[in-house]
Amino acid sequence: MAKMPATLLLALALSGFFLSLRAQEIEEAKLCRVIGTIVDDSSGAPLPNTVVTIPELGRRWVSNSAGIFVIDSISLGTYLIYIRRVGYEATDGTLTVERTGSLEVGLRRQLPDFSSRGHVSGTVIDRSTRQPIAGAVVNVLQASRQVLTDEQGHFAIQELPVGVLSLSVEMLGYARRREPISVQTAHTTSLEIALAVEPIELEPIVVEVRSQYLDRVGFYQRVRSEPGGWHYTAEEIDRLGTFYLSDVLRRVPGVRVYWGFDGVRVRGRGGPRCWMRIYLDGFRMAQYWDLDMIDPSTVGGLEVYHGLATPIQYGHRSTCGVILIWSRR
Repeated sequence: MAKMPATLLLALALSGFFLSLRAQEIEEAKLCRVIGTIVDDSSGAPLPNTVVTIPELGRRWVSNSAGIFVIDSISLGTYLIYIRRVGYEATDGTLTVERTGSLEVGLRRQLPDFSSRGHVSGTVIDRSTRQPIAGAVVNVLQASRQVLTDEQGHFAIQELPVGVLSLSVEMLGYARRREPISVQTAHTTSLEIALAVEPIELEPIVVEVRSQYLDRVGFYQRVRSEPGGWHYTAEEIDRLGTFYLSDVLRRVPGVRVYWGFDGVRVRGRGGPRCWMRIYLDGFRMAQYWDLDMIDPSTVGGLEVYHGLATPIQYGHRSTCGVILIWSRR
C-alpha cells in the first residue's frame, strides 16, 4: 500500500513562547532523524558553533558553518532541549518528535552591557627602574575622565566612547606624557606607560586589544600563568591560514590527529586510545565529536594542555590532555 504524504510537527517552547514548526516527512519510523538549522533571529544569517543539548539523551550537537546540526536515531517523544551560543540569549524548551523532518530556530542576539563603549586599563611604571608609579594622574581628555594609579601603578577607566582618544599621564618629578589610544567597542585596551624623570625620547606605549569575553573566561590569565600549555589567539590562527582546525592542532607537540569515518579524532600522550577531552565555550563535547565542524575563522582562542599543566577546572592531571576552544566575538 502506498504511503500517504504526511508532515512533522516539532513543537519548540522558547523563552516563554510556543512555536510550531512543520517539515516535510522523509520517512516514517520509530527512530527518526531531525535536521536543524540555527539562524540569527533578525538577519536570518546561519549561526555556526551553536551548542544544542538534549540532557535526557546525554547528547550534544554543534552547528556547522551553515548553522546546521543533525540528530540521528532519536525516538518519538518529547524532550527538553537547551540551545546555547556566545553573544545570544540562552534558549530552553521542549522538542516533540513525531516523524523524521527538519526545523529552523532563530536566536536573539544578546545585547552587550556596553554596546557602544570600550574600556582602558594599564600600568604606569618608571622608565629606568621598571617599578610601578602610584598616584600618577591618568586623564582621557575627550571624555573628561580622570583617575589615579594605585599602589601597583594600575588604573582602569570604563565606558569610554569608541574611537581614537588622547590619554595624558602626569606625575610630580616626571615628564608629562600624552599619547593617542584606540578604544574599540566591547573591548579592553591594555596599556603599559613608562614615564621618564626628565624630558627625553620615550619608548612607545605597548598596546594590546583584548576580547572581554576571553578575558571573562580566563583565557589571557592562563596565557600568562600556564607555561605548560599551548595557546593560539584569533590573530595567530588567522596568520596560519588553515582551512581546518585540526591543522592548527598538528603543530602542538604530543598531539596526534586522525581521520576516521566519524570525523577527526585527537590523541594525547597517554597511549593509542588516549583521546583528548574537548571543550567548546566551556561545554565538554562527546568523545567522538568532530572538531573540524568548527570553522577556524570563528575561533577567538585555542588552548591545549597535557598532564599537570591542565587547569584544575578542566580535569587537572588529565593524562590524555585537554583542548579548549573559545568562540570569536
